[in-house]
Amino acid sequence: MTQRDGKTTNRNDGFQKQPKLIVSTSSERMNGANAPLSPLAQNPKPLAQKRSQAKMASPNSDQPPKKPPKTAWWERLSLRNKAIICAIAIAVVPSAIVGISTYISGIIGVAIGTFLSVIVEIAIAIFLVQYLIRPILSVASAVKHLEGGKLDTRIKVETEDEFGILGTSINQLADRLQILLAEKEAVARQDRLLSN
Repeated sequence: MTQRDGKTTNRNDGFQKQPKLIVSTSSERMNGANAPLSPLAQNPKPLAQKRSQAKMASPNSDQPPKKPPKTAWWERLSLRNKAIICAIAIAVVPSAIVGISTYISGIIGVAIGTFLSVIVEIAIAIFLVQYLIRPILSVASAVKHLEGGKLDTRIKVETEDEFGILGTSINQLADRLQILLAEKEAVARQDRLLSN
């Protein structure tokens, strides 16, 4: 503590006494004036050492300096840029919505069209299968009846294609079998009459 002009001041308040700097101009030095150099000019190393020691002694020296708080990108924009962004949004968003809805309705239209065409194709396929399989099924049932001994079974021939030819051949085969069976029964009756 020192006393000056009747006031008491505390010299030991954490501040170091700064050395007095004596500044000389370059012309004085060039003219040979013996002006003393400032302590910093005489030896710059002690000041750098004091600064590094002060940094090391500070309690937050190992922590990075605090960054200013982040603000939202919108808040950092100027009023002009905000107006431009809003104008673009007002112009683009409705057309984007219309475009997306048109695209989605197009996809829905394609999906509905695909679904309906699949239904129609299935109906056509069922009709064609029934039309093409009907003669095969009638031939198969006639052959089963003939196999069971019903030789009077005949196939109704409606076409002259391969199915018609097959039906006609099966009908002729049934006729021959019927004739052969009748001849066999006649021979068997004659044998019984002759044997009696």
